[in-house]
Amino acid sequence: MPDSSIEVETTDWNSYWKPLSQLHSEEIEKALTLLHEAWARYIRSGFQEGRREFCRRYFLLLDLVIREYKYMPNADVRSALRATLSFECIAIRSSFSAEETLGAAICNQRNPCYLLAKLKMPDAPEDPQFLPLVTAGEAGKRLFYSYRQYRLAPGSAISLISYLAVPLEDRANSFKAWSSLASLIGESGDPRSRERATRLFRNVVRPILESQTTDTHNHVTELVDIGAGSGQFSAALCQQILRYGKQRGAGESRVAVWSVDLEVRETAKFFLGEMRGRVDVLSYLGADYRGWLSLPTPLPPARGLRIAVHCKTLDGLSRFSIRELSGEESRLVCERGGLANFAAVPFTPSFDQETDIRGIGISNIRVDLPDGRTFAQPALSAFYEGLWLISSSTTDARNLSVSRGLFAPIRTFNSDSLLTRDGVSVIGRLVQYCDWLFIEDPDLTASSLVEHLQNFSLQRVEAYNVTRILGLTSNYAYLLWKRSRSKPPIGGEVLW
Repeated sequence: MPDSSIEVETTDWNSYWKPLSQLHSEEIEKALTLLHEAWARYIRSGFQEGRREFCRRYFLLLDLVIREYKYMPNADVRSALRATLSFECIAIRSSFSAEETLGAAICNQRNPCYLLAKLKMPDAPEDPQFLPLVTAGEAGKRLFYSYRQYRLAPGSAISLISYLAVPLEDRANSFKAWSSLASLIGESGDPRSRERATRLFRNVVRPILESQTTDTHNHVTELVDIGAGSGQFSAALCQQILRYGKQRGAGESRVAVWSVDLEVRETAKFFLGEMRGRVDVLSYLGADYRGWLSLPTPLPPARGLRIAVHCKTLDGLSRFSIRELSGEESRLVCERGGLANFAAVPFTPSFDQETDIRGIGISNIRVDLPDGRTFAQPALSAFYEGLWLISSSTTDARNLSVSRGLFAPIRTFNSDSLLTRDGVSVIGRLVQYCDWLFIEDPDLTASSLVEHLQNFSLQRVEAYNVTRILGLTSNYAYLLWKRSRSKPPIGGEVLW
Protein backbone atom coordinates (compact mmCIF):
# COMPACT_ATOMS: atom_id res chain seq x y z
CA MET A 1 0.00 0.00 0.00
CA PRO A 2 1.96 3.06 -1.21
CA ASP A 3 1.24 6.44 0.37
CA SER A 4 -0.61 7.80 -2.68
CA SER A 5 -2.30 4.77 -4.23
CA ILE A 6 -3.66 1.31 -3.54
CA GLU A 7 -2.22 -1.83 -5.10
CA VAL A 8 -4.36 -4.94 -4.77
CA GLU A 9 -2.70 -8.35 -4.84
CA THR A 10 -4.89 -11.39 -5.35
CA THR A 11 -4.29 -15.12 -5.56
CA ASP A 12 -6.25 -17.91 -7.18
CA TRP A 13 -8.08 -20.55 -5.17
CA ASN A 14 -5.64 -23.43 -5.75
CA SER A 15 -2.59 -21.33 -4.93
CA TYR A 16 -4.10 -20.05 -1.72
CA TRP A 17 -5.08 -23.52 -0.49
CA LYS A 18 -1.82 -25.21 -1.54
CA PRO A 19 -0.78 -25.81 2.12
CA LEU A 20 -3.89 -27.98 2.57
CA SER A 21 -3.38 -29.89 -0.68
CA GLN A 22 0.15 -30.75 0.42
CA LEU A 23 -1.25 -32.65 3.40
CA HIS A 24 -2.53 -35.36 0.99
CA SER A 25 -5.60 -35.99 3.15
CA GLU A 26 -8.61 -37.27 1.22
CA GLU A 27 -10.99 -36.09 3.93
CA ILE A 28 -9.57 -32.55 3.95
CA GLU A 29 -9.48 -32.45 0.12
CA LYS A 30 -13.15 -33.43 -0.06
CA ALA A 31 -14.09 -30.80 2.55
CA LEU A 32 -12.09 -28.18 0.64
CA THR A 33 -13.85 -29.05 -2.62
CA LEU A 34 -17.26 -28.71 -0.99
CA LEU A 35 -16.21 -25.37 0.51
CA HIS A 36 -15.10 -24.14 -2.93
CA GLU A 37 -18.46 -25.05 -4.43
CA ALA A 38 -20.40 -23.32 -1.64
CA TRP A 39 -18.14 -20.25 -1.74
CA ALA A 40 -18.44 -19.88 -5.53
CA ARG A 41 -22.23 -20.23 -5.38
CA TYR A 42 -22.47 -17.60 -2.66
CA ILE A 43 -20.20 -15.14 -4.50
CA ARG A 44 -22.00 -15.60 -7.84
CA SER A 45 -25.35 -14.87 -6.18
CA GLY A 46 -24.14 -11.46 -5.06
CA PHE A 47 -24.13 -12.60 -1.43
CA GLN A 48 -27.86 -13.38 -1.63
CA GLU A 49 -27.97 -17.20 -1.66
CA GLY A 50 -26.08 -20.04 -0.01
CA ARG A 51 -24.76 -18.16 3.00
CA ARG A 52 -25.69 -20.94 5.41
CA GLU A 53 -23.98 -23.65 3.34
CA PHE A 54 -20.88 -21.48 2.87
CA CYS A 55 -20.49 -21.00 6.64
CA ARG A 56 -21.22 -24.66 7.31
CA ARG A 57 -18.58 -25.89 4.87
CA TYR A 58 -15.98 -23.53 6.25
CA PHE A 59 -16.42 -24.63 9.85
CA LEU A 60 -16.41 -28.31 8.89
CA LEU A 61 -13.09 -27.78 7.11
CA LEU A 62 -11.69 -25.79 10.03
CA ASP A 63 -12.62 -28.56 12.45
CA LEU A 64 -10.79 -31.16 10.30
CA VAL A 65 -7.62 -29.06 10.06
CA ILE A 66 -7.59 -28.38 13.80
CA ARG A 67 -7.94 -32.09 14.54
CA GLU A 68 -5.11 -32.86 12.11
CA TYR A 69 -2.85 -30.31 13.76
CA LYS A 70 -3.54 -31.60 17.25
CA TYR A 71 -2.74 -35.11 16.04
CA MET A 72 0.40 -34.05 14.17
CA PRO A 73 1.49 -30.48 15.00
CA ASN A 74 4.28 -30.15 12.45
CA ALA A 75 5.19 -27.21 10.21
CA ASP A 76 3.15 -28.41 7.21
CA VAL A 77 -0.10 -28.80 9.16
CA ARG A 78 0.61 -25.52 10.94
CA SER A 79 0.79 -23.77 7.55
CA ALA A 80 -2.49 -25.39 6.56
CA LEU A 81 -4.12 -24.19 9.77
CA ARG A 82 -2.87 -20.64 9.22
CA ALA A 83 -4.27 -20.61 5.69
CA THR A 84 -7.65 -21.84 6.95
CA LEU A 85 -7.82 -19.22 9.70
CA SER A 86 -6.77 -16.42 7.30
CA PHE A 87 -9.44 -17.28 4.72
CA GLU A 88 -11.32 -14.16 3.56
CA CYS A 89 -9.05 -11.92 5.62
CA ILE A 90 -7.16 -9.11 3.86
CA ALA A 91 -3.57 -8.30 4.77
CA ILE A 92 -2.66 -4.58 4.76
CA ARG A 93 0.95 -3.73 3.92
CA SER A 94 2.91 -0.58 3.15
CA SER A 95 5.27 0.03 0.24
CA PHE A 96 7.92 0.84 2.85
CA SER A 97 7.50 -2.57 4.48
CA ALA A 98 6.13 -4.86 1.78
CA GLU A 99 6.86 -8.08 3.68
CA GLU A 100 5.27 -6.98 6.95
CA THR A 101 1.52 -7.14 7.52
CA LEU A 102 0.65 -3.93 9.38
CA GLY A 103 -3.11 -4.37 9.59
CA ALA A 104 -5.97 -6.54 8.43
CA ALA A 105 -9.50 -6.23 7.11
CA ILE A 106 -12.53 -8.34 6.34
CA CYS A 107 -15.55 -7.74 4.13
CA ASN A 108 -18.75 -7.94 6.14
CA GLN A 109 -20.41 -9.98 3.37
CA ARG A 110 -17.62 -12.50 2.79
CA ASN A 111 -15.89 -13.62 5.97
CA PRO A 112 -17.60 -16.85 7.18
CA CYS A 113 -16.86 -16.19 10.86
CA TYR A 114 -18.40 -12.73 10.75
CA LEU A 115 -21.32 -14.07 8.73
CA LEU A 116 -22.46 -16.20 11.68
CA ALA A 117 -23.93 -13.07 13.23
CA LYS A 118 -25.70 -12.17 9.98
CA LEU A 119 -27.13 -15.68 9.78
CA LYS A 120 -28.58 -15.49 13.26
CA MET A 121 -29.52 -11.78 13.25
CA PRO A 122 -29.91 -10.62 9.64
CA ASP A 123 -31.36 -7.26 10.69
CA ALA A 124 -28.80 -6.47 13.38
CA PRO A 125 -26.56 -3.42 12.77
CA GLU A 126 -23.04 -4.20 11.61
CA ASP A 127 -20.61 -4.43 14.53
CA PRO A 128 -16.87 -5.18 14.40
CA GLN A 129 -17.25 -6.93 17.76
CA PHE A 130 -19.01 -9.83 16.05
CA LEU A 131 -15.46 -10.92 15.13
CA PRO A 132 -13.02 -9.22 17.52
CA LEU A 133 -9.82 -11.07 16.49
CA VAL A 134 -8.43 -12.32 13.16
CA THR A 135 -5.13 -13.30 11.57
CA ALA A 136 -3.96 -12.36 8.09
CA GLY A 137 -0.93 -12.46 5.81
CA GLU A 138 1.19 -15.23 4.37
CA ALA A 139 2.94 -15.90 7.65
CA GLY A 140 -0.38 -15.97 9.50
CA LYS A 141 1.48 -15.50 12.76
CA ARG A 142 0.12 -12.15 13.88
CA LEU A 143 -3.20 -11.35 15.46
CA PHE A 144 -5.26 -8.23 14.77
CA TYR A 145 -8.16 -6.78 16.75
CA SER A 146 -11.28 -5.13 15.37
CA TYR A 147 -11.19 -1.36 15.12
CA ARG A 148 -13.74 0.35 12.88
CA GLN A 149 -16.22 -0.18 10.10
CA TYR A 150 -15.85 1.64 6.79
CA ARG A 151 -18.71 1.76 4.29
CA LEU A 152 -17.40 1.59 0.72
CA ALA A 153 -20.30 3.65 -0.68
CA PRO A 154 -23.22 5.59 0.81
CA GLY A 155 -26.17 3.28 1.35
CA SER A 156 -24.16 0.20 0.41
CA ALA A 157 -24.56 -3.01 2.40
CA ILE A 158 -20.89 -3.82 1.77
CA SER A 159 -18.29 -2.49 4.16
CA LEU A 160 -14.76 -3.18 5.33
CA ILE A 161 -13.99 -3.83 8.97
CA SER A 162 -10.49 -2.77 9.93
CA TYR A 163 -8.18 -4.58 12.33
CA LEU A 164 -5.10 -3.23 14.11
CA ALA A 165 -2.03 -5.15 15.26
CA VAL A 166 -2.30 -6.79 18.69
CA PRO A 167 1.39 -6.26 19.71
CA LEU A 168 1.61 -2.89 21.47
CA GLU A 169 4.87 -1.99 19.76
CA ASP A 170 3.15 -2.24 16.37
CA ARG A 171 -0.06 -0.32 17.16
CA ALA A 172 1.08 3.12 15.97
CA ASN A 173 2.27 1.87 12.57
CA SER A 174 -0.86 -0.23 12.21
CA PHE A 175 -3.07 2.76 12.91
CA LYS A 176 -1.18 4.95 10.45
CA ALA A 177 -1.42 2.30 7.74
CA TRP A 178 -5.17 2.05 8.19
CA SER A 179 -5.56 5.82 8.40
CA SER A 180 -3.80 6.21 5.04
CA LEU A 181 -5.89 3.45 3.48
CA ALA A 182 -9.13 4.92 4.82
CA SER A 183 -8.39 8.28 3.20
CA LEU A 184 -7.55 6.61 -0.13
CA ILE A 185 -10.78 4.61 -0.29
CA GLY A 186 -12.75 7.74 0.51
CA GLU A 187 -13.92 6.60 3.92
CA SER A 188 -17.21 8.02 5.07
CA GLY A 189 -16.01 7.99 8.68
CA ASP A 190 -17.92 6.51 11.57
CA PRO A 191 -21.37 5.53 10.20
CA ARG A 192 -22.79 5.99 13.70
CA SER A 193 -21.20 9.37 14.45
CA ARG A 194 -24.50 11.29 14.40
CA GLU A 195 -26.22 8.65 16.53
CA ARG A 196 -23.38 8.74 19.08
CA ALA A 197 -23.35 12.55 19.13
CA THR A 198 -27.12 12.72 19.63
CA ARG A 199 -26.97 10.26 22.52
CA LEU A 200 -24.17 12.18 24.24
CA PHE A 201 -25.82 15.56 23.69
CA ARG A 202 -29.25 14.47 24.92
CA ASN A 203 -28.06 12.67 28.05
CA VAL A 204 -24.95 14.60 29.10
CA VAL A 205 -24.13 17.80 27.21
CA ARG A 206 -27.58 19.36 27.12
CA PRO A 207 -28.20 18.92 30.88
CA ILE A 208 -24.83 20.55 31.51
CA LEU A 209 -25.67 23.48 29.23
CA GLU A 210 -29.07 23.88 30.87
CA SER A 211 -27.42 24.12 34.28
CA GLN A 212 -25.21 27.06 33.29
CA THR A 213 -26.20 30.26 35.09
CA THR A 214 -23.90 32.65 33.22
CA ASP A 215 -25.14 34.89 30.42
CA THR A 216 -25.23 32.74 27.31
CA HIS A 217 -25.40 35.65 24.83
CA ASN A 218 -22.51 35.28 22.40
CA HIS A 219 -21.40 32.31 24.51
CA VAL A 220 -18.56 30.05 23.34
CA THR A 221 -18.72 26.33 24.07
CA GLU A 222 -15.36 24.62 23.64
CA LEU A 223 -14.97 20.97 22.69
CA VAL A 224 -11.76 18.93 23.07
CA ASP A 225 -12.12 15.72 21.05
CA ILE A 226 -9.44 13.14 21.83
CA GLY A 227 -9.32 10.34 19.28
CA ALA A 228 -11.22 12.58 16.87
CA GLY A 229 -10.83 10.42 13.76
CA SER A 230 -12.60 11.91 10.74
CA GLY A 231 -14.09 14.77 12.78
CA GLN A 232 -17.68 13.83 11.97
CA PHE A 233 -18.54 13.08 15.59
CA SER A 234 -17.34 16.44 16.92
CA ALA A 235 -19.06 18.24 14.03
CA ALA A 236 -22.37 16.50 14.77
CA LEU A 237 -22.04 17.33 18.47
CA CYS A 238 -21.21 20.99 17.75
CA GLN A 239 -24.17 21.26 15.41
CA GLN A 240 -26.52 20.22 18.21
CA ILE A 241 -24.83 22.58 20.68
CA LEU A 242 -25.33 25.51 18.29
CA ARG A 243 -28.94 24.55 17.58
CA TYR A 244 -29.62 24.37 21.29
CA GLY A 245 -28.10 27.81 21.79
CA LYS A 246 -30.30 29.26 19.07
CA GLN A 247 -33.43 27.68 20.53
CA ARG A 248 -32.56 29.07 23.93
CA GLY A 249 -32.15 32.57 22.53
CA ALA A 250 -28.42 32.63 23.16
CA GLY A 251 -27.75 35.00 20.28
CA GLU A 252 -24.74 34.16 18.19
CA SER A 253 -23.56 31.20 20.27
CA ARG A 254 -20.29 29.82 18.99
CA VAL A 255 -18.04 26.80 19.34
CA ALA A 256 -14.30 26.15 19.40
CA VAL A 257 -12.91 22.69 18.62
CA TRP A 258 -9.57 21.13 19.41
CA SER A 259 -9.13 17.65 17.88
CA VAL A 260 -6.32 15.25 18.78
CA ASP A 261 -5.42 12.00 17.02
CA LEU A 262 -2.34 10.27 15.65
CA GLU A 263 -3.02 11.41 12.08
CA VAL A 264 -4.24 14.88 11.10
CA ARG A 265 -7.52 14.90 9.15
CA GLU A 266 -9.23 17.59 7.11
CA THR A 267 -12.35 18.32 9.16
CA ALA A 268 -13.47 21.74 7.87
CA LYS A 269 -15.83 20.10 5.35
CA PHE A 270 -17.98 18.86 8.23
CA PHE A 271 -18.38 22.33 9.78
CA LEU A 272 -20.15 24.05 6.87
CA GLY A 273 -23.81 24.93 6.36
CA GLU A 274 -25.49 26.30 9.47
CA MET A 275 -22.20 26.18 11.37
CA ARG A 276 -20.34 28.40 8.89
CA GLY A 277 -18.98 31.46 10.64
CA ARG A 278 -19.83 30.14 14.10
CA VAL A 279 -16.64 28.15 14.71
CA ASP A 280 -14.00 30.30 16.39
CA VAL A 281 -11.30 27.62 16.50
CA LEU A 282 -10.93 24.46 14.42
CA SER A 283 -7.60 22.93 15.33
CA TYR A 284 -6.38 19.39 14.63
CA LEU A 285 -3.22 18.15 16.31
CA GLY A 286 -1.58 14.98 15.01
CA ALA A 287 -0.13 13.48 18.18
CA ASP A 288 -0.38 10.72 20.74
CA TYR A 289 -2.68 12.15 23.41
CA ARG A 290 -0.30 11.03 26.15
CA GLY A 291 2.54 13.03 24.62
CA TRP A 292 0.27 16.01 23.97
CA LEU A 293 -0.85 16.10 27.61
CA SER A 294 2.80 16.06 28.70
CA LEU A 295 3.30 19.48 27.12
CA PRO A 296 3.58 22.39 29.60
CA THR A 297 0.44 24.00 28.14
CA PRO A 298 -1.54 21.61 25.95
CA LEU A 299 -4.51 24.01 25.69
CA PRO A 300 -4.92 27.80 25.87
CA PRO A 301 -7.00 29.37 28.64
CA ALA A 302 -10.72 28.63 28.20
CA ARG A 303 -13.00 31.39 26.88
CA GLY A 304 -16.18 29.55 27.83
CA LEU A 305 -17.48 26.20 29.00
CA ARG A 306 -14.96 23.54 27.94
CA ILE A 307 -15.94 19.87 27.55
CA ALA A 308 -13.40 17.14 26.81
CA VAL A 309 -14.56 13.97 25.06
CA HIS A 310 -12.28 10.93 25.26
CA CYS A 311 -14.14 8.26 23.26
CA LYS A 312 -12.84 4.78 22.46
CA THR A 313 -9.20 5.84 22.53
CA LEU A 314 -7.91 4.27 25.73
CA ASP A 315 -8.51 0.81 24.26
CA GLY A 316 -5.81 1.58 21.70
CA LEU A 317 -3.45 0.34 24.39
CA SER A 318 -5.57 -2.57 25.66
CA ARG A 319 -4.04 -6.04 25.75
CA PHE A 320 -5.45 -9.06 23.94
CA SER A 321 -5.05 -12.77 24.53
CA ILE A 322 -6.82 -16.06 23.84
CA ARG A 323 -7.35 -18.80 26.39
CA GLU A 324 -9.50 -21.78 27.22
CA LEU A 325 -12.32 -20.86 29.58
CA SER A 326 -13.11 -22.75 32.75
CA GLY A 327 -16.34 -24.74 33.00
CA GLU A 328 -18.06 -21.98 34.97
CA GLU A 329 -16.85 -19.30 32.55
CA SER A 330 -18.01 -21.39 29.60
CA ARG A 331 -21.48 -21.75 31.10
CA LEU A 332 -21.63 -17.98 31.66
CA VAL A 333 -20.62 -17.25 28.07
CA CYS A 334 -23.22 -19.70 26.75
CA GLU A 335 -25.97 -18.24 28.92
CA ARG A 336 -25.16 -14.69 27.79
CA GLY A 337 -25.14 -15.95 24.22
CA GLY A 338 -28.63 -17.42 24.58
CA LEU A 339 -27.55 -21.06 25.00
CA ALA A 340 -28.70 -22.47 28.30
CA ASN A 341 -26.96 -25.85 28.12
CA PHE A 342 -23.18 -25.70 27.78
CA ALA A 343 -22.92 -29.48 27.40
CA ALA A 344 -25.13 -29.35 24.30
CA VAL A 345 -23.13 -26.65 22.49
CA PRO A 346 -21.77 -27.98 19.15
CA PHE A 347 -18.17 -26.92 18.57
CA THR A 348 -18.83 -27.01 14.82
CA PRO A 349 -22.19 -25.37 14.03
CA SER A 350 -24.24 -27.61 11.74
CA PHE A 351 -26.80 -25.11 10.37
CA ASP A 352 -28.82 -28.09 9.13
CA GLN A 353 -32.17 -26.77 10.30
CA GLU A 354 -33.67 -23.33 10.80
CA THR A 355 -33.57 -24.00 14.54
CA ASP A 356 -29.81 -24.46 14.27
CA ILE A 357 -29.50 -20.93 12.88
CA ARG A 358 -31.58 -19.40 15.67
CA GLY A 359 -29.48 -21.30 18.18
CA ILE A 360 -26.09 -20.15 16.91
CA GLY A 361 -24.11 -18.97 19.92
CA ILE A 362 -22.97 -15.62 18.56
CA SER A 363 -23.54 -12.08 19.81
CA ASN A 364 -21.78 -8.84 20.70
CA ILE A 365 -22.86 -9.09 24.34
CA ARG A 366 -20.03 -8.32 26.71
CA VAL A 367 -19.07 -10.91 29.33
CA ASP A 368 -16.87 -9.74 32.21
CA LEU A 369 -14.22 -12.17 33.43
CA PRO A 370 -11.62 -11.86 36.22
CA ASP A 371 -8.82 -11.05 33.76
CA GLY A 372 -10.77 -8.84 31.35
CA ARG A 373 -13.78 -9.24 29.15
CA THR A 374 -14.89 -11.31 26.21
CA PHE A 375 -18.04 -11.70 24.12
CA ALA A 376 -20.75 -14.35 24.19
CA GLN A 377 -19.53 -16.19 21.08
CA PRO A 378 -19.37 -19.94 21.81
CA ALA A 379 -19.98 -20.71 18.12
CA LEU A 380 -16.55 -19.22 17.32
CA SER A 381 -14.74 -21.36 19.89
CA ALA A 382 -13.09 -23.52 17.19
CA PHE A 383 -11.86 -20.42 15.35
CA TYR A 384 -10.38 -18.95 18.52
CA GLU A 385 -8.86 -22.30 19.40
CA GLY A 386 -7.17 -22.30 16.01
CA LEU A 387 -5.77 -18.81 16.63
CA TRP A 388 -4.51 -20.01 20.01
CA LEU A 389 -2.87 -23.06 18.44
CA ILE A 390 -0.86 -21.12 15.85
CA SER A 391 0.49 -18.86 18.57
CA SER A 392 1.32 -21.71 20.97
CA SER A 393 4.04 -24.33 21.12
CA THR A 394 3.58 -27.79 19.63
CA THR A 395 3.77 -29.21 23.17
CA ASP A 396 0.72 -27.17 24.14
CA ALA A 397 -1.13 -28.54 21.11
CA ARG A 398 -0.33 -32.15 22.00
CA ASN A 399 -1.41 -31.69 25.60
CA LEU A 400 -4.89 -30.42 24.76
CA SER A 401 -7.51 -32.74 26.19
CA VAL A 402 -9.93 -34.51 23.87
CA SER A 403 -12.95 -32.97 25.61
CA ARG A 404 -12.43 -29.33 24.77
CA GLY A 405 -13.63 -26.31 26.69
CA LEU A 406 -14.65 -23.07 25.05
CA PHE A 407 -11.91 -20.80 23.73
CA ALA A 408 -12.40 -17.04 23.72
CA PRO A 409 -10.47 -13.81 23.13
CA ILE A 410 -9.84 -11.72 26.25
CA ARG A 411 -9.50 -7.93 26.24
CA THR A 412 -7.72 -6.43 29.25
CA PHE A 413 -7.54 -2.77 30.21
CA ASN A 414 -4.03 -1.31 30.18
CA SER A 415 -3.53 1.18 33.02
CA ASP A 416 -0.73 2.86 31.05
CA SER A 417 -3.41 4.35 28.78
CA LEU A 418 -4.28 6.74 31.63
CA LEU A 419 -0.69 7.96 32.02
CA THR A 420 0.92 10.82 30.13
CA ARG A 421 4.40 10.34 28.73
CA ASP A 422 5.85 11.95 31.84
CA GLY A 423 3.87 9.70 34.20
CA VAL A 424 1.09 12.11 35.17
CA SER A 425 -2.60 11.19 35.28
CA VAL A 426 -4.37 11.79 31.95
CA ILE A 427 -7.57 12.45 33.88
CA GLY A 428 -5.87 14.88 36.21
CA ARG A 429 -4.46 16.87 33.29
CA LEU A 430 -7.73 16.99 31.38
CA VAL A 431 -9.76 18.05 34.42
CA GLN A 432 -7.13 20.75 35.03
CA TYR A 433 -7.82 22.31 31.62
CA CYS A 434 -11.48 21.34 31.07
CA ASP A 435 -14.68 21.85 33.02
CA TRP A 436 -16.11 18.44 32.17
CA LEU A 437 -14.54 15.19 30.96
CA PHE A 438 -16.57 12.46 29.29
CA ILE A 439 -14.90 9.05 28.79
CA GLU A 440 -16.31 6.17 26.77
CA ASP A 441 -14.25 3.00 26.52
CA PRO A 442 -14.86 -0.73 26.05
CA ASP A 443 -12.30 -1.84 28.65
CA LEU A 444 -12.15 0.79 31.41
CA THR A 445 -14.27 -0.75 34.18
CA ALA A 446 -15.54 1.26 37.12
CA SER A 447 -13.13 -0.52 39.46
CA SER A 448 -10.17 0.30 37.19
CA LEU A 449 -11.20 3.96 37.07
CA VAL A 450 -11.56 4.20 40.84
CA GLU A 451 -8.20 2.49 41.32
CA HIS A 452 -6.56 5.09 39.07
CA LEU A 453 -8.19 7.97 40.94
CA GLN A 454 -7.01 6.49 44.24
CA ASN A 455 -3.45 5.85 43.05
CA PHE A 456 -3.07 9.49 41.94
CA SER A 457 -4.98 10.93 44.92
CA LEU A 458 -7.28 12.90 42.64
CA GLN A 459 -9.40 14.20 45.50
CA ARG A 460 -10.36 17.30 43.51
CA VAL A 461 -12.14 15.12 40.94
CA GLU A 462 -15.66 13.67 41.10
CA ALA A 463 -16.81 10.82 38.86
CA TYR A 464 -20.16 9.36 37.78
CA ASN A 465 -20.79 6.11 35.97
CA VAL A 466 -23.26 7.08 33.19
CA THR A 467 -23.15 3.84 31.22
CA ARG A 468 -26.79 2.94 31.86
CA ILE A 469 -28.02 6.47 31.26
CA LEU A 470 -26.57 6.35 27.75
CA GLY A 471 -27.95 2.84 27.16
CA LEU A 472 -24.53 1.37 26.33
CA THR A 473 -23.97 -2.38 26.33
CA SER A 474 -20.54 -2.77 24.69
CA ASN A 475 -18.77 0.23 26.26
CA TYR A 476 -18.51 1.89 29.66
CA ALA A 477 -19.12 5.64 30.06
CA TYR A 478 -18.08 8.10 32.78
CA LEU A 479 -18.45 11.81 33.51
CA LEU A 480 -15.77 13.53 35.57
CA TRP A 481 -15.43 17.13 36.77
CA LYS A 482 -13.72 19.35 39.31
CA ARG A 483 -15.13 18.86 42.79
CA SER A 484 -15.47 22.64 43.17
CA ARG A 485 -18.19 22.66 40.48
CA SER A 486 -21.85 21.91 41.13
CA LYS A 487 -22.92 18.33 40.52
CA PRO A 488 -24.29 17.70 37.03
CA PRO A 489 -28.10 17.59 36.69
CA ILE A 490 -28.03 14.01 35.46
CA GLY A 491 -28.39 10.62 37.08
CA GLY A 492 -25.65 8.09 37.34
CA GLU A 493 -23.78 6.04 39.88
CA VAL A 494 -21.44 8.04 42.08
CA LEU A 495 -17.99 6.43 41.85
CA TRP A 496 -15.67 8.96 43.44
